[in-house]
Amino acid sequence: MPLGLGVTRWDDKSGLRVVGVFPSDLDVSEENMLRVFTAHAMGKPEAGFLTMTLEGTQLAVSSWYSGIRRGKDQFCVMLFLELEEEARAYEEGLTLASNEIVENIGEPEFIEYLGEMFDKLKRMVELSVEQRLAKVFVDQETRLLMHKLSRGGIPGEELREWLELQTGKHYPDLGLLTLPLLRSGIVDEDWVNAVSDNCVFMVNDLFGARYPPEQALKLAKSGGLSAEQAAEYEKRVTEFFSGYAWSEDDTLQLGQLLLDPDIYDVAKVLRRRIVHKSELAGIVEKRAALDTVVRRLESAQVITTMGSSDIDVKRGDDAFVMLLSDIHFESFFPEFLVLRLEERLAQKDIHPDIAKRHLELLAEHYMRMREKMKEKRKKPKDEPGPQLAPAAPPAEVSEAPSAESSEETPPAEEKPKRKRRTRKRKKKTSE
Repeated sequence: MPLGLGVTRWDDKSGLRVVGVFPSDLDVSEENMLRVFTAHAMGKPEAGFLTMTLEGTQLAVSSWYSGIRRGKDQFCVMLFLELEEEARAYEEGLTLASNEIVENIGEPEFIEYLGEMFDKLKRMVELSVEQRLAKVFVDQETRLLMHKLSRGGIPGEELREWLELQTGKHYPDLGLLTLPLLRSGIVDEDWVNAVSDNCVFMVNDLFGARYPPEQALKLAKSGGLSAEQAAEYEKRVTEFFSGYAWSEDDTLQLGQLLLDPDIYDVAKVLRRRIVHKSELAGIVEKRAALDTVVRRLESAQVITTMGSSDIDVKRGDDAFVMLLSDIHFESFFPEFLVLRLEERLAQKDIHPDIAKRHLELLAEHYMRMREKMKEKRKKPKDEPGPQLAPAAPPAEVSEAPSAESSEETPPAEEKPKRKRRTRKRKKKTSE
């Protein structure tokens, strides 16, 4: 299990300095922290993640390094684990948390904050499917990669060079950037002899948005709230979605919320239940943390609260908490790519062997997807399904801007909704 968290800073004048350790009695010397930092700086001086064991100790380490940045200090965030722990399992969680940790260095209550982040990291060993998708959306580099890949397969070296031009950064190992896309099922990779390179192919696209909380509304009407409260709750949801329009900035905010384990756990509960705020204390242990979670979700218009009903006098002023809008990140088959590949082939804008392999992978992926759907249909009717089926998106979502064919600026997320609508139209036509 994780034993503690350490943060170090390096500057050219004073060398390595320990800026925070949690818990305070963590038995890790400054010398061992220097060994971890040196492993990063001497190996690959770019930002990245590594795991190692510390000789002479019973410790394994998962660590994130900010990289050498001209004119800026270097930082290393280290998660110390028991020797038998699978250190690589913490890669996603630590990478996700480290930027936030570095941003908070120097704050008055940094050590207390470090303790809160340590507690969260222990719960972020494995991200859920929707959290993985949210992480892809939130990260600028993976968004850029998706935009480029939405035009068709591309050799890995060419993709790396393109990304460096877009960001001004150096990426010696493209695999570290495509790994989240591979794990999320967004891309596939394969060697193409004709170009003597490992190529990257998009086989799924991604969309994130708010949806009406249909399950919570049903619960409210079936006795979860009084008739008056249920009517008020439905009114609030209706008013919110009557003015809701999809935007990239809003979806980025939603993705960041889902990546907070406390917020994600609360959101999962509220998808299937209407609860009093006090009932969330078993999910978010600290009262201050619970207040922060509720405040952030209210500010983002994800939840709404309502005073207790008259018949529930034992709870006093303990407010009801319910979803105002549900957050969904989901992948879908990129049907648009078939036409796009055909167009690029006709224009001789893509190597034919790359296009051919991409079409083969899309066909394979589509057939696997159909087989999974058949298996789901074969399940017995009394077998419990998902507790909340995605609701149909409000009309305003369909007005989200779609990505153009230009490669310079539009992120990949701006096109999926248009393509989903296109797919539905085709289905109706075929029928």
